[in-house]
Amino acid sequence: MTRIRHIGMGLLFLACLALSARAADEGKLIYHNGFENEETDKVWRPRSREIRTEMVEKEGRSGKCMLIEGTVSESWNYAQGVNRAAVVPGKRYRYEVSILVEDLQAPGPPFFKFQLEAKDREVPVQNSQPRTPRYNQLTGGWQTLSQEFVCPENTERGWFALEIGGKVEATIKCWIDDVKLFELPSE
Repeated sequence: MTRIRHIGMGLLFLACLALSARAADEGKLIYHNGFENEETDKVWRPRSREIRTEMVEKEGRSGKCMLIEGTVSESWNYAQGVNRAAVVPGKRYRYEVSILVEDLQAPGPPFFKFQLEAKDREVPVQNSQPRTPRYNQLTGGWQTLSQEFVCPENTERGWFALEIGGKVEATIKCWIDDVKLFELPSE
């Protein structure tokens, strides 16, 4: 019986180590917008007068999320986050966003970008728009889109946007939630 207890404790210890290693791989959470705080989280602005953004309850989610709905014809994106997240050149990052698309009339499904901004506005930032894969309409439902990137030189911060993929007319009804940015361990 004692031997079985020791084996069980050993397995529990190994399971804890595996979970700890997984958490380290996910990196350090440095930015999170879960749309729960009316004062700080409602910071996504529509990119057209015909688009509305609103924090709402959505069945199947705990708490609130951001509804993005309407038509855009003069912008590359449906909506963009106003809050900036600080980043450091040379460091690795991953961002992720949960999204559910209910209605879409556009040339292609939406995706997210993290638009990097330069410290020195006179010097352009190379590779300044790390983008996620597009939402998979065949799968449907809530999906988490993510992208890893190394922050280029001359960068100090960035902001998130829900992208169309071209300057075309597009109509969408979707919800986004849990916009997160992680700093990853160096390789």
